[in-house]
Amino acid sequence: MKKKLTISIFLIAALSVLLSGVVGIWTFHQREMDTARENLTELLALMDAQNYETWTEELLEQFTKAAPEKRLTIISPDGTVLGDTDKESRENHATRPEVVEAKENGVGEDVRRSATTGIYTIYVARVFTDGYVGRAAMALSSVNALVAQTYLEGTYSEIYPN
Repeated sequence: MKKKLTISIFLIAALSVLLSGVVGIWTFHQREMDTARENLTELLALMDAQNYETWTEELLEQFTKAAPEKRLTIISPDGTVLGDTDKESRENHATRPEVVEAKENGVGEDVRRSATTGIYTIYVARVFTDGYVGRAAMALSSVNALVAQTYLEGTYSEIYPN
């Protein structure tokens, strides 16, 4: 009887620790996703604030210098891609969820697999002052890598403190 009780208590404690870790990682991941969205939104606001009219090549160059690991797409009101730091994307973007939402609300976002790169990506779109749409994106793997690195470093430092 004591053995069963001890095993039950141990299993409940182990399950509690495991569940606590999963919830902690999920919460941290959500916070990092929010931070990524905020960063992309701020980059688009900065790009829009610099010019009354969208000068595609200049914006792409400025964006590449400011955020080389991120992607910027400039889209005309009809969905035509005018420029992209990735240089691969040229199909019409009028029906992309984040672009549709931006046209309706001023700002839109989506997380999905990129049709261009095949990588899961977080997108934020914003209607610029002149009516063009700027869309900033970053690979979701960047957020996931940060979460994994933070978790592993935290675990390692707990096991092997300095």
